[in-house]
Amino acid sequence: MSNLQFQDFSLGANEPSQASGSQGLSGRIGDSPFTGAGAESRSVPGKNFFSFQYYQQYFDVDTDQVVSRLLSSMVPRFGSNFIVDHVQPIPDLYGPFWVCVTLIFSTAICGNLARYIATSGDVLNNDYSSDFRLVTGSSTIVACYVILIPFALYSLLWYRKSEVQYSYLEIMCAYGYSLTIFIPVSVLWVVNWPLFRWLLILVSVILSGSVLCSSIWPAVRNDRSRMWSLMVVGSVLILHALLAIGFKEFYFDVSHPARTGEKVPPDAELPGTVTTAVFSNASHSEAVKSILSTTIHGEKAVKKSETRERKRNLISHEIVTNKSLETEGLGKIS
Repeated sequence: MSNLQFQDFSLGANEPSQASGSQGLSGRIGDSPFTGAGAESRSVPGKNFFSFQYYQQYFDVDTDQVVSRLLSSMVPRFGSNFIVDHVQPIPDLYGPFWVCVTLIFSTAICGNLARYIATSGDVLNNDYSSDFRLVTGSSTIVACYVILIPFALYSLLWYRKSEVQYSYLEIMCAYGYSLTIFIPVSVLWVVNWPLFRWLLILVSVILSGSVLCSSIWPAVRNDRSRMWSLMVVGSVLILHALLAIGFKEFYFDVSHPARTGEKVPPDAELPGTVTTAVFSNASHSEAVKSILSTTIHGEKAVKKSETRERKRNLISHEIVTNKSLETEGLGKIS
């Protein structure tokens, strides 16, 4: 018993090898479609998938993580993968949610401001009113872009059985943060200079689109069809550009309506031709009114004369009848 020795065995002896093996692009086929390879460390036992407590884990991020992801989504780096370097293994929904909400309101507010600036000083078009439909329209566009396109992209990667499988939340997180650059751009779009607006679109699409393409390319580059891989990455960039162009065209470029039916201020001085036309129209309407009134009075006079004539005929007929009766009565008496 005196020669007994105790030796400690560490339970985490295999952790370095597991950690080194987990460093890579993402999980393989068979991982959780919503959480990816990091689902085991972030799973919430006993929580329903449709409960708020389940999604609370995706809002558990600190300020440093959110700021780092915001900046990294706008500034591409050579050889960097946004999903691997900044999103995994903890994708969040807090940053994308507030990015989308801020973009919706900034686009609507700045779009109304741009329309107000473009229509100010126009005497014939001074009845400006804000359009709340810009808020609902931009919210629909942003929601469809952040929710539907990542789902379609995740479905394509799953269907093609790509070697690298990003989870749906990882792709949606990347797409949500990729809209960050459009928030300051929407403010600068207020400047009513078409060339400057197109330059902003070009710069913003190249910067944020490069971040998205560099994240999606590792998942499709080893596909059996290189053409399909290029089409996927090209579609990502084209859809990103269409979103920016749509914001510019429908929210900031003001199309002046036709001049028909516009209001003229009461103190505005009209040209001579317009004044003559107004007076001629007024005299014409008065003439029409006088003709109508004369016609109506004439019809009434005719009716009155006809009525009087009928009464006279009736009276004369009664007189003749009475005389004939009197004559017959006198003849019988005699």
